[in-house]
Amino acid sequence: MKTVTVDGLRLYQFTQLSRENSISHFVSTIHGGVSQGSYKSLNLGAYCEDDPVAVRTNRQRLANGLSIDVEKLVVPYQVHGVNMLKIDSSFLSLSAEEQNRQLYGVDALITNQPEICIAVSTADCVPLLLYSPEKQVVAAVHAGWRGTVGQIAQKVVLQLKKQFGCDPQTLFAGIGPSICQHHFEVGEEVVDAFVAARQDMQSILSRHPKTQKAHIDLWKANRLQLEEAGVPFKQIEMACLCTVCQQEDFFSARRSGLLSGRMLSGIWMK
Repeated sequence: MKTVTVDGLRLYQFTQLSRENSISHFVSTIHGGVSQGSYKSLNLGAYCEDDPVAVRTNRQRLANGLSIDVEKLVVPYQVHGVNMLKIDSSFLSLSAEEQNRQLYGVDALITNQPEICIAVSTADCVPLLLYSPEKQVVAAVHAGWRGTVGQIAQKVVLQLKKQFGCDPQTLFAGIGPSICQHHFEVGEEVVDAFVAARQDMQSILSRHPKTQKAHIDLWKANRLQLEEAGVPFKQIEMACLCTVCQQEDFFSARRSGLLSGRMLSGIWMK
């Protein structure tokens, strides 16, 4: 990944996606906002009990820096599931209240509408951004461990194929900053959930040599799902940036608790 600084905002971008002239994208950091305390400073999450005025100000700052209309920034209310929503002309014609109702309980967004920035909120969970140059479609995905168990990454690729005719072989994907395997220690019930979902445990599970506690590699788990769905390995870029380790740039719920800031990862077609 590479970093860019715009109007005091420090943002990350995927190298491969940055080469695509038809789209823009970003992964936000903690820098450039007005929130205080555990939300300092660019908290963009609307559902983590920060001051709503501060969140609106932060989102407006982000939109200004990206040269987009803040009203065209679409972010779902995520529930660690596998539901996805297509943002099309019908959705955009709805009232704000009805749009918010439809966005509730959604963990992935897909759109082919230009100038509509779809984004997901994270602070340790895995954000994924996908782009089809062939069909001019983008997707933003939130993959926590439950979403990963539910194979949300693979399901989004299948929906892109079903609804838009996207060939998975032509897709580009970015796996954004999130918790690394070293810090993602989990209980046996989580291991059992991955086993029941027939995940490749040899590839994604390790145990601490002293405690024998389980550690899951969410980065690799999601990359394997994308590959299984047909996305070529060389077209999947992994940030390999840990939100727990890199406290100078990222929020982390595991490090700071649930009442702390959230980043956004977003993508849109110009």
